[in-house]
Amino acid sequence: QQQRIRLVAGTTPFTAAAPTLCERAPNSVISQLVKGRLAEHEREHAHDGGAEADGGAEAEGAEAEPIEIFIDREASVVHWLLRWLREGDEAVASLPPHTLRLLLAEARHWGMGELAERCTALLGAPGATDEGAAALSWLLEELERELSSPPVQRSLLGELWLTLTLTLTLTLTLTLTL
Repeated sequence: QQQRIRLVAGTTPFTAAAPTLCERAPNSVISQLVKGRLAEHEREHAHDGGAEADGGAEAEGAEAEPIEIFIDREASVVHWLLRWLREGDEAVASLPPHTLRLLLAEARHWGMGELAERCTALLGAPGATDEGAAALSWLLEELERELSSPPVQRSLLGELWLTLTLTLTLTLTLTLTL
């Protein structure tokens, strides 16, 4: 049974198996932090008599409480970081440039060179400079994947279309008046 880790980013908890946080980027700061906490946890349990100190819960097959680690980071970006740790490059391949830039900063913070290189490559890819189109494309893909109710999709897409129309109209008006 794998030890679970609960990362708390701000007030948002994320739970992952320890290997998920350590295997894809074994030399990263987050991997070292998790490995240190696991070693500390093992020492405490060895010192306390192991499962007997927990009332025998682990010996009976009950799931151990996750080890909690607080990180003072933005939860929305930590979400994508964890997706990359779980799924690899596919998880970040279609992210819009503004999200990739945030993820790049996060990857650098945690010393995840492979993720930083992937984000940099995606940001330099042809078409990456067209942020509006990329953001819209990403949003539409997310809506298709996350929202299964056609009436909700139509409503949200209608609002999006209205917002885009107003933005384009305002942009054209400002351009013509200049």
